[in-house]
Amino acid sequence: YMAYMATKEGVKVIEVNSRFGDPEAMNIFPVLKDDFVEVCYRILDGKLKKIDFEKKATVVIYAVPLSYGGYARYSGVKKVNLAEAEKLKEIYGDDLRIYPGSMELRGSETYSLDSRTVAAVGAAKTLSGAREISIGAIRKIDGPLRHREDVGLEEYVARSKKHMRDISA
Repeated sequence: YMAYMATKEGVKVIEVNSRFGDPEAMNIFPVLKDDFVEVCYRILDGKLKKIDFEKKATVVIYAVPLSYGGYARYSGVKKVNLAEAEKLKEIYGDDLRIYPGSMELRGSETYSLDSRTVAAVGAAKTLSGAREISIGAIRKIDGPLRHREDVGLEEYVARSKKHMRDISA
């Protein structure tokens, strides 16, 4: 991801960072045309010139524990079931990815830990289509988790674009 400030004089980059568990990296995998291992080798060899992606939009939505970020107190069982979300892969194929994160496997059952528990990434020709896939999957996850409903909404993207135009005018 890039941390930046949008100013009247243009965009000022503060930081560039990449961690493959972050949403900014997860959303590239469903649309990556190149073999990821080959991309890594080209990076190591200093020969990476270009990476090919499908022309699709992606939306990443995380589910987090109820207590994440101090929102609520919750001391109950933290069992999480991904089965219903995983079934949607039969419909969407590679356009849906489910990424378990801060989870613990106990026998055959999964439990959330204290951070971002699971992410759903949807890919489609449009932003609203990608959002529909990811929000549909994240809503199917059973357990004491919460997620943001506003991620990838067209009106928020339009508002951000307008803001950028306004400050550069």
